[in-house]
Amino acid sequence: MPKISELVEKEALSPLQMKVLRYLNDHPDEVFSYRDEAELAQKINHDGSVHGIGFSLWALEKKGLIGKENYGRRVYFGSFQAINKLKEAKKKR
Repeated sequence: MPKISELVEKEALSPLQMKVLRYLNDHPDEVFSYRDEAELAQKINHDGSVHGIGFSLWALEKKGLIGKENYGRRVYFGSFQAINKLKEAKKKR
């Protein structure tokens, strides 16, 4: 059952943010940096500007709908499950 806060947050999402969020939640084994905009745009069949993808990643994280983690010299975004897997892998290194 969704929480009220989740419903309110999702209503405020743009169509692009919804596509990005849906993809990340459906693929808990993938993370993306904002530099991976073109790759993620291709995966979600986004024909517009790829710069909106990077903005969507930052906006979704700010709204608490996805996670982020520093790894190496990059910041990666993904579903909470994917970010937790990345954190576990990082600890093992």
